[in-house]
Amino acid sequence: MEIFFYCTPQKLKDLFFEIEQRYSLIYQPFFGRVPSIAEIDTPLRKPLSSYREFHNFGKAYSGTPCFWIYTPDDTSIETDTPLSLRFSGPPVYLEDDHVLCEGSLFLSAENKAVLPRTLYKNIKHFFVQHFVKSGYCYIDPDVYTNRSEYLFVQRDYNFLSPAWCFDDSNKHVPIDIDTWYLQKGKNKECYQSPKLKIEFFTSVSDLVQILSELESKYKIKYVETTHQGRTTYTQNVFYSAKALENMDGRSMGVRQIWVYAEAIRMFICLSIDDFYDSEKKIINMSSAIGANNPFGDQLYIDFESAIKQNFCTLDEKHYGPFYLSPTIYSNRLNMVLNLNDPRFRITDHDKIIPVWRKEWEQIQN
Repeated sequence: MEIFFYCTPQKLKDLFFEIEQRYSLIYQPFFGRVPSIAEIDTPLRKPLSSYREFHNFGKAYSGTPCFWIYTPDDTSIETDTPLSLRFSGPPVYLEDDHVLCEGSLFLSAENKAVLPRTLYKNIKHFFVQHFVKSGYCYIDPDVYTNRSEYLFVQRDYNFLSPAWCFDDSNKHVPIDIDTWYLQKGKNKECYQSPKLKIEFFTSVSDLVQILSELESKYKIKYVETTHQGRTTYTQNVFYSAKALENMDGRSMGVRQIWVYAEAIRMFICLSIDDFYDSEKKIINMSSAIGANNPFGDQLYIDFESAIKQNFCTLDEKHYGPFYLSPTIYSNRLNMVLNLNDPRFRITDHDKIIPVWRKEWEQIQN
């Protein structure tokens, strides 16, 4: 049993506000990929007791979010798959509120338990009451009123998914996403989502300042890990970025630290790799990656914004832009930016030029 719908996050919030007036619900996050770190995975998978506990409930994010829904008295979840809810929203690769992927409410036909089937029918009844039935799906009334302005993407959140729109006779007609943008006089590339990755050159002390800014907004847990083969080991768990300055990480090489905001269940992965040499004349590149997470990417967005606001930006045609922390920038004339291969140095006019092999050998010696 399954119904499909297209709606805005606000409409889904309004709908589940009414549903929760009638029924007690448990929302169980379901992930395909997690960090495989107990200190993060356990709180990440913890059930929620209301849509209000979600950060941006109803907004689709990377990983095509799916949540199991059941009632507190439902014992069938020990043997049967619960009801699942998948949000509607723009594809992962687009930031365009007028492109909506298909949301769904699904209950496996093999589930014979009375409570899940009753819950499915009751929630479906709310969709029938509050949404507009159009063809195979239910549509948010506000979206339906302005339906000529929307593109509807079926099933998945990727480029391969078929899409459709309404024609002048109010019928569903298939259309390619590029064609739809061209017909609207728009450029799809203007709506493309940026990658959730930023690379930068920093000292640990400067990075601590950035993370401390995040701590003023979020309750953060730091989990430092090491790898041996495919196994991940937890090395340190701490709750203040200032602890980074008190840890000698050079013997470990690149330090991998997961930054987890517990209340909103978002995390980023930091790879810290500062100075190549003991004289601190050669600086390696560090990076931050926003993890695919159906709870959202706001933590990464705030981190990236802080880097761009507080670090100096230098353009380089092929490998840039380069973001240099204040400490690195103030010593830029005496330093080499090490991308392993190539390597660069900075002139007194902030021009970035390659460091050739002979010069690199002289620096190392």
